[in-house]
Amino acid sequence: AASFDWKPDVVMWEWLTVTEILMRIGIKEPTKGQTITGSAIIRKLNGNRRRKSNGASLVAVPDMLNDFLE
Repeated sequence: AASFDWKPDVVMWEWLTVTEILMRIGIKEPTKGQTITGSAIIRKLNGNRRRKSNGASLVAVPDMLNDFLE
């Protein structure tokens, strides 16, 4: 399962749905409750960065490229 590095100096963000994020960290079939809880936690961590794209709600998570930009 993947994880995200929530450093205070994130430069690059990746935009994903909460379901995609939960699946990346190992939850195979997230329930509605898990996505709602996950969304609240992620928005707290990312400073409420969210947007819509083609009807999907996306939230920002640290991109793996941040490790290379340090």
